[in-house]
Amino acid sequence: MKKVLFALTLSIVLALGSQPAFAQAKKKTTAPADAPAAAAPKATDAEKAKTDRPIPYSGDVAAVDASAKTITLKAKDPTKQRVLRVSDTTAVVSVAGETETPAKLSEVKADAYITGTYRKAADGSLEAVKVKLGMVKTVRAPKPKAEGDAKPKK
Repeated sequence: MKKVLFALTLSIVLALGSQPAFAQAKKKTTAPADAPAAAAPKATDAEKAKTDRPIPYSGDVAAVDASAKTITLKAKDPTKQRVLRVSDTTAVVSVAGETETPAKLSEVKADAYITGTYRKAADGSLEAVKVKLGMVKTVRAPKPKAEGDAKPKK
């Protein structure tokens, strides 16, 4: 009896599960040879707003080049350091408690911890929107593992 029920259940599952395999494939339409090529799709307002949105950053300063107006942030891998371009519209501020006071690029020093936001420029460079000096680096404590979460060693 159990074998019959199992066989019946299996056949129903296979019958219902295989129906999408018999569905008709969509036909691809091709444009006539004399038709003009389709124009490149334009970015929608939502996509443009998403790419134009400032991206947050934080890190230790590796170098500051006042003549080139750039700040280089340290990275574990030196080939992946981020170089932020500082423009006339970049807001450089010093933070003390809850207050922000205007600051200058010359106040940014190597090994200082900074935070802020940047935007990706059309040429691929990173343009700083805001640079905050005097921030305190916070380190998150690792989550404690429960005793049952430990994986056995192989």
